[in-house]
Amino acid sequence: MTLRQLEAFRALMISRTVTKAAEFLSISQPATTRLISDLEASVGFPLFERRQGRLFPTHEAEELFKEVERSLVGVQEIAYAASQIQKAQKGQFHIAAAPCLASAALPFLLHNFMQTHTDLSVKLTTHASTTIMDMVQNAKCDLGMVILSSEYPSPLGEHLFSLDSKIAIPRNHPLAQKSEIHVTDLQGQTMILGSHDMDTRQAFGLLLVSHGIKVFSSVDTNTSQTMCSFVESGNCLAIVDPITVITYIGNNIVFRNFSPRLMVHFSALYRADKPALRVLKDFVHYVKTNVTMAIAQNGKLL
Repeated sequence: MTLRQLEAFRALMISRTVTKAAEFLSISQPATTRLISDLEASVGFPLFERRQGRLFPTHEAEELFKEVERSLVGVQEIAYAASQIQKAQKGQFHIAAAPCLASAALPFLLHNFMQTHTDLSVKLTTHASTTIMDMVQNAKCDLGMVILSSEYPSPLGEHLFSLDSKIAIPRNHPLAQKSEIHVTDLQGQTMILGSHDMDTRQAFGLLLVSHGIKVFSSVDTNTSQTMCSFVESGNCLAIVDPITVITYIGNNIVFRNFSPRLMVHFSALYRADKPALRVLKDFVHYVKTNVTMAIAQNGKLL
């Protein structure tokens, strides 16, 4: 087992496609596939299954990913610290963002923002919102962007927007004919749920209990993008964040309003040990403006 194999595994777990993982690692797709095959041979069990042209991690892969994530973060922090010392470059910063932002919205917005800020050097990583709050408090990143089911009160934070969660439905599902789905419509439905460490999952669970609704679920995951992939590939539903709605690209899925409303709140968090760079605040304003505009126009961000 090599560090490069683990990096390839982590990249594939995050991106879910060999193409994107190869781009992230700056290597060819065959090289990426070979690294994954070698890692599977090393650990002694399969890490991914291919169904309907898509890659899905096995249970063993999800468990291994938790350990790999913890180990590689330490290595990455050392490498990042060394590069910071070497470059000491003005305008270089680290953004830690929740998966729904880091998977599509922020790469797109960063690319456009950096067209007019060509001297910037940016590191973008994705973590659970609770992890990001710890990273900000411990000065492990320059900017944290989180999503929570309640507003995060902090003098170091800036509220970005509060938006309604949506429900993702297969295009051919009977409920897709409705413009709004009520929680009572979910009785007996199969759902893909968020992981237990997501407080948005907890808020949805409380809503089901309060209305006496029972749903079937054998799968949970920590990203709305992955939930949408499951919805497209099977006869199941998912409550997803509104950022995913304006960034997800799929043909066999529709998004509907959900009631009672499940609000999610997005915040930008700045580290306390030094003043935030002006360019950081400019970028936060840029994100806030563009996302709010896309939501208001019921359009796509990408």
